[in-house]
Amino acid sequence: MEIGGYFTTRASANGAAKNEDEIELKYALLGGGIGIFLVISFVVVKICMIRKHIYENELTDTPSRQSQSLREERNRIAQN
Repeated sequence: MEIGGYFTTRASANGAAKNEDEIELKYALLGGGIGIFLVISFVVVKICMIRKHIYENELTDTPSRQSQSLREERNRIAQN
């Protein structure tokens, strides 16, 4: 029972517990904002890396390996 009381007790540096909800909300919003920023920046970096990789692959592919679509490739083979 002592352990439950230990984890549920609130204290502040000056001994007074004024505006606890306001302070907790501020830090929750700050943490959420930082998390959202990190997620968005990670997604943007990944998209840029994928685009760069696709662009580099298009430049290095030989014309025989570049085909517009599977359907066109199949039609080309069927005509020969």
